[in-house]
Amino acid sequence: MPTFSVKERRNFQNLCHLSERGVLSLMTDLLHQKYDHDKIVSTPSFVYAFGDIPVALVAHADTVFKIPPALDNFFYDQDRDVMWNPDGMGADDRAGVFAIIQILRKYRLKPHVIITTGEESGCIGAGKLIAHMVQFKEPLKFMIQLDRRNRKDSVYYDCDNPEFEKFINKFGFKTEWGTFTDISVLGPVWGVAAVNLSIGYEDEHHEIERLHVDWMYETIEKTVQILREVQSHPEMKSFKYIPAYGSYYGHGYHYTYSDGLWDYYDEFDGEYKPAATPKGFRHCDWCHKEVPETNTIPVRFEHGTTDLDMCLSCHEKVSHQVVWCKQCGTAYYIPQINMKKVNVLDYLCEVCRDRKLNGDSETVQPSLKVLPGSSLPSPDGQVVSTVEGEQNVVPGQRRNVNL
Repeated sequence: MPTFSVKERRNFQNLCHLSERGVLSLMTDLLHQKYDHDKIVSTPSFVYAFGDIPVALVAHADTVFKIPPALDNFFYDQDRDVMWNPDGMGADDRAGVFAIIQILRKYRLKPHVIITTGEESGCIGAGKLIAHMVQFKEPLKFMIQLDRRNRKDSVYYDCDNPEFEKFINKFGFKTEWGTFTDISVLGPVWGVAAVNLSIGYEDEHHEIERLHVDWMYETIEKTVQILREVQSHPEMKSFKYIPAYGSYYGHGYHYTYSDGLWDYYDEFDGEYKPAATPKGFRHCDWCHKEVPETNTIPVRFEHGTTDLDMCLSCHEKVSHQVVWCKQCGTAYYIPQINMKKVNVLDYLCEVCRDRKLNGDSETVQPSLKVLPGSSLPSPDGQVVSTVEGEQNVVPGQRRNVNL
């Protein structure tokens, strides 16, 4: 049965004791030992390295515990192979980081590696990563996040690629359901399938959290098997991200976006086909329906720099999560978990906050097209209603409206 050696146990405890920034620093140093320097990018929000196996391993450096656990307060039941710390161990997700370290050091494999920050606060580091790298810049077959409780779970979130699910589960995993994590952000934007695998902890986010060490090592060995299979079959195709959206799934169509083009997976024919967009129409990036061009508004993710089209129907459903920068007038979609921190009437986007800190008052005022006869919130919180003809409303400017 795989388990800790004395050295590995000490290394794991030291890893749990590090701060979030300490983990990024440790991983940056390790990656520079294993990878070419020009293949590594390290920032305060994320660290990544491009390897020679076209699979990305993902883990996050933060935990829910603000104070790192004391080194002299770890307990390890060798008979049951279980570790815990009454301070809160933070195996979510230090176990995932430890697994990646083991794969790089012990097995001498070089997959792509992504370490994020702020996952527990709403995938903040992942959001900044996609703003930095809108498309993954190296060949990528799929992603594996090592950040799931239990022993044999495989969680695919809104990625509905049955072929990918079958491939992963043949290594001894079983499909389970999850809510949200870093690959829920990265997968759709990069257009690649992703899975979150069990890494052995239970009762995460509580001081009673426990790590089943043998479960963690089982997943490490299975992940190594997956990587070696990809390495030995370079002809293996990339698994695309296929979103499970509403009626599109029921009718056998799954729209996805990659390389600047839309296509869809037709279950009836079992192949990808180009999705032609009629003139004057656009794809809504939320529901993936074709809607009139004037029925969409540009919306960005909280830390993003790319405009995504949102139709008015989708906006109506998530309008409480769409806020407008009071300075530049750009609309941003805020994850529900972060809404409590947002002052809707006084919101500044990341770009404008940086400009304000740097003493730069220059702003950009893009014009927003409003559908005739529709009502949309303006950046200052007013409702703008149009009755005749298409108008251009400049965000940030008040206007008198007869409602």
